[in-house]
Amino acid sequence: MRKGKATKPPYVADGSGKRASVTDPATWRTYEEATGQSSDDYAGVGFVLTEEDGLVFIDLDHCIDAVSGLIADWALDIVRNYPTYWEFSPSRTGLHGWARSTLPGPGNKVGQVEMYAVRRYATVTGLHLAVHKNA
Repeated sequence: MRKGKATKPPYVADGSGKRASVTDPATWRTYEEATGQSSDDYAGVGFVLTEEDGLVFIDLDHCIDAVSGLIADWALDIVRNYPTYWEFSPSRTGLHGWARSTLPGPGNKVGQVEMYAVRRYATVTGLHLAVHKNA
């Protein structure tokens, strides 16, 4: 917890309790290794973005009303105009997008929208958001 908010630091998925590093591949594990760990040891899985994978992670913070579950119009506009894989964030109050693309730098943040391409750890929930472009 930091300032009353749960943090999501990366750990080496081997039961050691050691922290992983976005710059040290020796601390990363495969999906199979990560999901094979005890659910008592870890709260979920994540992914380290590298130059080699060609992925961009899009983080839309605080765009879902915690009471109604409605997605803010600004976030729906982004989701509908960038058809890629979208999922709910661990808090269920934000959205994550994964796209094959590049950025001019390692990452950017503008308002409630963050985009990263390298040297970043991103959580993965698998809670897919199905949105139709014309809906």
